[in-house]
Amino acid sequence: MSAKTMPPPVENLEERFQRVLEAWQRATELPGTLPTKAAEEEQPLHEPGDRQTRLARRQAWNEIIDKPLIEWGHEAKDFEEEGIPPPSRETLSLAGRLAAAMRDAGLSPPTRVVPDTHGGIVFEHRRDEVFETIRISSDRSIDVCHFVCGRLAHRVSI
Repeated sequence: MSAKTMPPPVENLEERFQRVLEAWQRATELPGTLPTKAAEEEQPLHEPGDRQTRLARRQAWNEIIDKPLIEWGHEAKDFEEEGIPPPSRETLSLAGRLAAAMRDAGLSPPTRVVPDTHGGIVFEHRRDEVFETIRISSDRSIDVCHFVCGRLAHRVSI
């Protein structure tokens, strides 16, 4: 399956966030992503779930926003000690706003959030053989990638 790329970034953040949410949902519906028994037991990325599940998801997103994203803004020297550029305030702000939009849309939180080696931030979500990422780059571009069994199945640049 070939990677798919969308038009260049647009400046309207609401429109960009909506495109990220749509790409994230479409990635879960791609052929070759039939859930295994273990994956069936997890809540899908875009299903609302019961009230308790929704509250737990919201709390997990809040922890992502409150902890790593805010802490990384205050601890730039930690990145310098590791030899990587820290995410800029603009990148952290964009990541926080995207996280809030995904939280408000009821999506499952990422498995982990990590800085990349170029001053960006990556949200990662793993379910069995499926691995999805949202990369917010230091140039404010956003890439949504969907891997199945370690192979890129879908990529959207927003």
